[in-house]
Amino acid sequence: MTFADIIRIVVRRWPIVLAMTVAGAILGGGIAARANTDYSATASLIINPSASAARSDLSATSTYIQTRMETFRSLATTAKVLTPVRDRLNVGSDERLDSKITVDVPTNSAIISITAQDPDRDRAVTIADSVISSLTTAIREVSPAPQGRGSIVDVAVIQGAGDGVSHGQASPVIAALIGAVIGLALSVTAVRVSELARPRRRSSSRT
Repeated sequence: MTFADIIRIVVRRWPIVLAMTVAGAILGGGIAARANTDYSATASLIINPSASAARSDLSATSTYIQTRMETFRSLATTAKVLTPVRDRLNVGSDERLDSKITVDVPTNSAIISITAQDPDRDRAVTIADSVISSLTTAIREVSPAPQGRGSIVDVAVIQGAGDGVSHGQASPVIAALIGAVIGLALSVTAVRVSELARPRRRSSSRT
């Protein structure tokens, strides 16, 4: 069957093609409109040499921070950080908080960003802020103390989660277009198969 034959079939069966195309558009747009997408809330902190460390050896402390950034990233999803968050949010042990958060460390930076995702906006903000707060404490605790006092690093929150909230939502228009294309493809396939089957029916009826 040539392309011209397919076009003739589509023109002859246009009501079916049109109906399936419209149905696909309506279905795709409707699903997108009703889809519940999560809120994303991002909180960030920065790690700098502490005042006491800066007076002793600023270069060594800066090197220490850069070489420990991946360690601090991993620390964010450990029990040391997440257990206090669970206690604060009264979250059961069956809920995995680590699956709700993403930890990002930009290359060659001393910044750590925590993004929490949740269907509830306020809860996403609370999770991100709680993790960043707990991580701040943990970083100070695991970093060496100059002369046995304080910490070699200073950790400061540079963005609260409330200032970094977004809500991803699928576009109903794009989803409708995709649905229309799928409906069109299925309708063309259906009418083509139907036409190919017709000669067989005639042949079988003659026998």
